Amino acid sequence: MLDTKTARELLPFVNSPNFDQYIKVYVDAMKESVHKDIMRYSDEVEIFREQGKSAMLDRLLRLSDDVRKSAD
Repeated sequence: MLDTKTARELLPFVNSPNFDQYIKVYVDAMKESVHKDIMRYSDEVEIFREQGKSAMLDRLLRLSDDVRKSAD
């Protein structure tokens, strides 16, 4: 969870019109790239790194919810 101060600073950003739509477009494009890289790599360390990227992209999809909860 975010600290309250940071969440309040991000609140106008995540409350902007179409934020969720735009972040989804970005995340979908990045996840496609990450999944291609996962399929390409054979080294476990590289695969784990890409899986971590994918997990962080999933968190971006929940950013607006996390910010709103933390700002309260």
